[in-house]
Amino acid sequence: MFIEPLSGYTDDPDDVYPEGLFDLFASSGNLSIAAGGNPSDAEGKHKIFLLFAIVSKWLLRPSREEPTLAILESLPLWKTPIAVLQVRRTDKMTEDPYWLSHGHNYRELADYGSAVTEIENEVDLKFGGVFVLSDTQRAIDQLLKDRMGNGLREDLPILYDPGVNRSAIETYGHASIPSVEVKKDLQDHFVAELYTAASMADYAVGTISSNIFRFLGQCIAARKRVTQISAKGPAYWSLDIGVGSRSEDDAWDP
Repeated sequence: MFIEPLSGYTDDPDDVYPEGLFDLFASSGNLSIAAGGNPSDAEGKHKIFLLFAIVSKWLLRPSREEPTLAILESLPLWKTPIAVLQVRRTDKMTEDPYWLSHGHNYRELADYGSAVTEIENEVDLKFGGVFVLSDTQRAIDQLLKDRMGNGLREDLPILYDPGVNRSAIETYGHASIPSVEVKKDLQDHFVAELYTAASMADYAVGTISSNIFRFLGQCIAARKRVTQISAKGPAYWSLDIGVGSRSEDDAWDP
């Protein structure tokens, strides 16, 4: 399938995909609208999100089984539903609108944790665990040390991959790690973490200025068979919409 690059924001799926692709997909009978109606009449933004979500889910295949199995075996006992917290630090600060507009400081972990708790209260459920994706061990240790102080329930299990060499990332950054072996190991764990999170998560909290979070949100939406064109919806909550130059368009445009 050929996907044309976007040039600016567009809500016409035929500007993104080959003309007629969505209608061909809809004619297969595999699409429906929860409220009823013809899928071909859906808003263009929903169509674009749906198509990208399907492609993202298809692309996410584990390159190696060993790291994925190692992550699953290392996790404590947990039960569904699972929330994912994606806390990106150490790199690409200039792409983070919060960092740019708050004196080069990162967003507090309590913002992420409070968002998880707010979702629990809004839909009247309790997450069985929080899977943390982060490039800094400090963030994970902080959550483990003080759940309530960071907005989470005290009894909420925190899950993460202990095999990631986060100290190497914190010391050298993502792009300057000198050891080829360490780089390869980090790449393997990165793919395994992302695959694990996308496979087990029912919801995600993070920032869509990170392409990884955008990709993760699309995968969760595809698995839940929903579309989302807002910063906060059925699959994820992006905390950086409305910060700096980030607008609602950034919440859906791939």
